Amino acid sequence: MKKQTNPSVKAHLLRSAFILLSLLAVCVIPFALGQRTHRDQRALQGQRGMSKIFPEGITCTPGWSAGPDMPTVLIRAVGVFFPADGNFYTMGGRTADVAGADFQHVLQYNPVSNSWTQKGVTLPDPQMNNMACGVLTVSGTPLIYCVGGSQATFTTATARVFFYDPVTDTATTLTAGDNWPGDAAGTILPGGFAVTGNELYILGGFDINVASTNQIWAFDPTAAVGAKWTMAPVTTPEGIMYAPTTAIGGIIYVGGASDFQGGLVIDTTNSFSFNPATNTIGSIAAIPRATGETRGLNFNGKMYVMGGGRVAPNPSTEVDVYNPGTNTWTTDLPFMTARRNFPTDTNGTDHIWLSGGYASDGITPLSSMEIFCQQGGVSPTPTPTPTASPTATCQVTYTTATGTGNITAGGTDIGVHCDDCDVLVNLPFPVSVYGTPISVAWAGSNGTLQFVAVPQPKPFYFMQCIPVDPTMGGPFLNTLFPYYDDLRTDDLVTCPDCGVFSQTLGTAPNRQFVLRWKTTYFNIPGTAEFEVILTEGSNTLSAIYGESADVGLSAASGIQQDLTQFTSFSCLEAVLTPGVRVDYIPTGCGSPTPTPTATATATATATPTPTPTVAPRETPTPRPQPTRAPRP
Repeated sequence: MKKQTNPSVKAHLLRSAFILLSLLAVCVIPFALGQRTHRDQRALQGQRGMSKIFPEGITCTPGWSAGPDMPTVLIRAVGVFFPADGNFYTMGGRTADVAGADFQHVLQYNPVSNSWTQKGVTLPDPQMNNMACGVLTVSGTPLIYCVGGSQATFTTATARVFFYDPVTDTATTLTAGDNWPGDAAGTILPGGFAVTGNELYILGGFDINVASTNQIWAFDPTAAVGAKWTMAPVTTPEGIMYAPTTAIGGIIYVGGASDFQGGLVIDTTNSFSFNPATNTIGSIAAIPRATGETRGLNFNGKMYVMGGGRVAPNPSTEVDVYNPGTNTWTTDLPFMTARRNFPTDTNGTDHIWLSGGYASDGITPLSSMEIFCQQGGVSPTPTPTPTASPTATCQVTYTTATGTGNITAGGTDIGVHCDDCDVLVNLPFPVSVYGTPISVAWAGSNGTLQFVAVPQPKPFYFMQCIPVDPTMGGPFLNTLFPYYDDLRTDDLVTCPDCGVFSQTLGTAPNRQFVLRWKTTYFNIPGTAEFEVILTEGSNTLSAIYGESADVGLSAASGIQQDLTQFTSFSCLEAVLTPGVRVDYIPTGCGSPTPTPTATATATATATPTPTPTVAPRETPTPRPQPTRAPRP
C-alpha cells in the first residue's frame, strides 16, 4: 500500500511553486496566457457540446425554497435541465383546460439571475401537452427533443418529433418518417420517459379516454430517417401512463403510474425496472404510495418521485426516494405546494427545480416555483417507509496497491476530441463503485472517469488534489482520476493519434474493459498516455501509465465518492511513470478483497451490456376512489 503524506500541506507547497511559475509565464509568454483567458471566457459562455452550470459565488439555502413565479400559469409542460448552459427549461404545456390555451413557447429559468424569460421561439404546433422530452446529442451538439403531445380539449394526439436548440432559440420538426410509431392510431400520448445511452425511451402511453398502453419504444437521434425508432420485444408488466420514470446506471425505473379504469384516471403503485441492453423487465419494491402524473428524477443515483397524483389525498408534496442498490424506498424533504402535471427536473447532483402544475384542487393552474438545494452534497436525513426491509449498509473505501503493467494499444475511438468535456461510455459488464453497481461511465478529456448516470456538469479543469471540488458545479461523484490534469484530446495536428479509445478483451465471464487516453497538455508541450482497466467479476479498478511529458508532476490521481470519502494516490508528484500500475481495491462491507488480474490479450470485441435477474412482480395497488374526469 502506498504511504500517503498530508495532501493538504503538499498541495499548498506545490501550488506556491506553481504560482511563481505562473507569474514568470505572465512576463515571458503573455500571448499564451491570453489564449488561455480567451478559452476560459468561451467556456463560461457555454461552448456547444460542453457542460457548465453555476459560476463561482452563487449560493443557496439547503432544502426547499420558493423561486420566482413563472411569467404565466402553466400545466402539462415538460421540465428539462440543459447541462450545456445550466438553465432549466419548460417545454410547451397550456395555461388552462380550455380550447386555445395551448402554450407554444419555451420558458427559461436562469439560476444565476434567479429569473424567468420567455424565449422568442414559437414551437411547431398547438399539440404541446403531455409530451415526452429529453436532452440528446447529435454530432456533439446537445438538443432538447420532444415527442408526441395533445391539444387542450382534443381527444387526438400527434406522433411528430421536434428538437429545440437553446443556443440558437430555434425549433426544428423532423420529417414524418421519424414520427413516433407508438401513436400510429393518432390518439396515444407518451407514457413514462427517460434518457439513457443518448436514446429517449418511452414506456407505455395513454390511448386517450380508452386505456393505458404497454409498448416500449427507443428513439436514437443519430440513426437514419425512418430508422430512429425501435420497439422493444417486451412490454411493460401492465399498461402505464403519466408514469414517474428515470434512468439510473443504464437501467430505467418506474415508480408509480396512472391508469385508466372505469372511465377515470387513477393513481397506482406500479413499479418495475427495464434494462434496455437486454430487453428485460425486472421486479423492484413497489412505491409506498399510489401516484402518477408526475416525474421521476435521477438525483445522485436514486429515483426521486415528485409528489403528483390526482385521487385523494393526492395531489401530494411527498418526495419518495428509491435506492436501486438496496431496493428500498424512503422519503426526502417534501416540497411546499401540492401539485401534479408540473414541469420539473434536476442537474442530478445538488438542485431540483419545479414549477406550475395543477393546485391541490386539481383545477387551478399555478405559476409558483420551488427549488431544492443540496449544497455541498449534504443530504437531509430521509424518513424510512415501512414497505420494504432495508438491508444493512456500510461504507466502501479503497486502498491502493502498485505493480507493473503495459499500455494496451489500439481500441475504438469513442469520440472524446475536445478541451474540457466528457462522453458517455456503455460498459460491457456492471462494476460496483463505492458499493453501487453501474453499467455506464463518463470519460473526460481531463483524465476523469465518472461512474454515474448523470455526469458532473462542470468538467473544466481545476488544479486540485483529490478530492476535486469544482465548487458551484458540485463535486465529482463516484469518480476515478487516473491522471487528472489540464489535458486536451482535440489537438490532432500535434497529436493525430490522440483521443480516448475503448476495447473489450477476452470472453465472458473473464472479460476486461480497457479505456486508453492519449492526450496533449494545455500548458506544456508533450503528450500523456494512460489507461483504466475494469475486470469482469472484480470490483478492483486499475490504472496503467505509459509515456507522459511530466510523469504526473502537474497531475493528481485517486478515487472519490464525494468530498468526504476519497483515496488520494498522488498529488502533483512525478510518480505516474511508464509501466506503473495502480490498483484501487475496495474494502469494507464484508466482501473479500479481489485479486488484481493480469491484462488479457484477446482480440477486441463488441461491447455488450449485462443481463439482470428477472424476478416476479408484486401486484400493484391502485387507488380506488377517483374523483375527477381526465383532461388529456
